[in-house]
Amino acid sequence: MKTERSLIIVILLLLVAGCASIQLTEPGTPSIVVKSQERRSVGLGHVVLPTGVYVPDFQTKEGIYYLAPTKLAAGGLGISRPQRGGLFIPHPGRPDQRQAAWFDQQESSAGLLGAGASSTTRLWSFKEPVAYEVQKGETK
Repeated sequence: MKTERSLIIVILLLLVAGCASIQLTEPGTPSIVVKSQERRSVGLGHVVLPTGVYVPDFQTKEGIYYLAPTKLAAGGLGISRPQRGGLFIPHPGRPDQRQAAWFDQQESSAGLLGAGASSTTRLWSFKEPVAYEVQKGETK
């Protein structure tokens, strides 16, 4: 009985910790447009960002996470697989101004415990920024 209670408390703490730093984007946050497919090296692998309109999905104190219009292609060593994710743009004034790809870790998590233990905000930063334009007139 005591073990069950401890397990429930641990699971609840993991769920709260996994979501604590994510916030809704500010009202009026504009979408961005990536006009050409972009491929970036990330560690030993790569990520391919598709063209199209990226909508603001959520934010943290570090920046805004824009959701890609279709899945990203991520891989390495000749293997690529599609994953839900997008482009991270840091807030002005943050110490690390590198853009990054982000992937939805929840899409392949291991149930309730995996959902609490994995972080949606893991970033794969790249040196060369992705060119984009702020979409005028439409906001989230």
